[in-house]
Amino acid sequence: MNGMDKIFSNLHDPSWWFSAFFVAILASVIAGFLKENVSQWLGGLSDGLRKWRERRNEKRDEVIDALISNEVYRQFVIFRFLLSVLGFVLLVILYFSGPLFITTNSEMQEPSIMFPLGFFVLNIFQPLVGLLTIFAGFKVSSRTALISDAFKLFREKHDLPKVP
Repeated sequence: MNGMDKIFSNLHDPSWWFSAFFVAILASVIAGFLKENVSQWLGGLSDGLRKWRERRNEKRDEVIDALISNEVYRQFVIFRFLLSVLGFVLLVILYFSGPLFITTNSEMQEPSIMFPLGFFVLNIFQPLVGLLTIFAGFKVSSRTALISDAFKLFREKHDLPKVP
């Protein structure tokens, strides 16, 4: 078995997809939480990056102030956040169900069809859903950090105790 055959056999193995997807989600979540620190570090490297980071931090502070002071806006942002978490979860389920659907349905790999549906799902649909899932995970984690910072400041401003 040469190298390409081994790669193709790995692509058809659901355990490979699971491990690749797990690593992608983990990297996305870590990137979302490290985004602030990395941008601060990069902001010190040049004037343009520093100005961009300052403008972005000003916008972030405006959003946090609005979250603290305006209850309707806070509820709207939390609702949008919950929708984005739901979308992320649905993408994860869709990503995992593709290979399972192919392996359980023998008609998906019918050789008489010019482009079997299994080929489409494994080679086109799965990578696209994987990329969307990584993007959605990054957005969810950065929104989680924003809302968490806002609630921390809200708690401090109103002298509320920490939630255990």
